[in-house]
Amino acid sequence: MAGIGFAKASETKLPGQARIQSIDILRGLIMVLMVIDHVRVYSGLPPGGPSPGIFFTRWITHYCAPGFVHTEKLPFIFQLLNQRKYPASQLYLLMTLGPLIALVPWAEKAGGRVSGFFKVIGQVPMFFYLLHIPLIHLTAFVVNVILYGSIHQEWYQSAPFTKMPEEFRWSLPLLYLVFVFDVAILLIACRWYAGYKRSHPEQKWLKYI
Repeated sequence: MAGIGFAKASETKLPGQARIQSIDILRGLIMVLMVIDHVRVYSGLPPGGPSPGIFFTRWITHYCAPGFVHTEKLPFIFQLLNQRKYPASQLYLLMTLGPLIALVPWAEKAGGRVSGFFKVIGQVPMFFYLLHIPLIHLTAFVVNVILYGSIHQEWYQSAPFTKMPEEFRWSLPLLYLVFVFDVAILLIACRWYAGYKRSHPEQKWLKYI
């Protein structure tokens, strides 16, 4: 399971105390899930809905909710189970933290290229976080110019929340195409920054980003 047919990714070890691989991998996974939802916001698509694709696009991102604050309402299925997000109910935490905790033993032993990608992102999560919204914003401008001939800045006056007319909303395949593109750019940036951070241990402020 750990190798899943991929070549072993090169290690990017940062200075300081020994790192726990499972935490880095799961943190990286959570950050990537967060990007799905934030690209969805810029796409103009609603936070859930009758379409299975839109519903599960929003639903999967609730696994990062214990670590990040989301403003949209929870999917209807959570409401049926009588859970509460603010303050978090025990049932909500079981449904979100439970699966992540169950993945810890696997993540601690995981190897291969895919786990290596998540590990790189998980080693510099603040850098990833600070970069991802500006990148998504810029990518949305590019998509709008290609599709509509204008960046339509008026849709993003309250960014990262949008007010996009329904007829201009992106399709779900386009949402995921932008997501994959942005994560690839973020991965390259994170790999560079992790290397810079590793080679400059004398710059103590780097540990905060």
